[in-house]
Amino acid sequence: IYKSLWGENTLNSIIKVDLHIHSKASSYKDGIIVEKSNIDNIDVLVDKIDENNISLFSITDHNRFDYELYSKINEKVKTKYSTTKNNLPGVEFDVLLEDGKPKCHIIAIFNDNDQDKLRELQNKMFSIRKLENNEEVYTLQEFEQILKAINIEVILIVHQKQALDNVTGQTDSLSDEKTFKNDK
Repeated sequence: IYKSLWGENTLNSIIKVDLHIHSKASSYKDGIIVEKSNIDNIDVLVDKIDENNISLFSITDHNRFDYELYSKINEKVKTKYSTTKNNLPGVEFDVLLEDGKPKCHIIAIFNDNDQDKLRELQNKMFSIRKLENNEEVYTLQEFEQILKAINIEVILIVHQKQALDNVTGQTDSLSDEKTFKNDK
């Protein structure tokens, strides 16, 4: 895959990746900060991504997936840019993994081989439950049901902003959400 996207010398070069970009679809949770991040401003977004030599990126909105935005960005990337090679379909899920602990954020990057399934991704998510505000989260069982309903190969990346045994750091991290045994 690296050779087909980036050429022969990929292993000897740095590839910049940004898998944590929000659009207006996250405004129900993040407020006005993403208000202008919409389909009408794709050129501004992708210009900045290309200007910063980011080769691979994903719009990972909180508990939302906008297929139209994803498709429009892909059209721009394929026709206009040399550095930016690929926009991957993704979602940032708010999930409660363990009762009595805070939520954590899990970024899901989906295989883009089946566009029909991607078109239905958000409907499949919402068929389990649509989160409406900043306080709501998916339970672990709901998250598993969503992934099964979506039925697309996925890579999951859990936020982690400190050591796993440090529970006093940043929020929305795996170590805040799960209890880890310290074997020191």
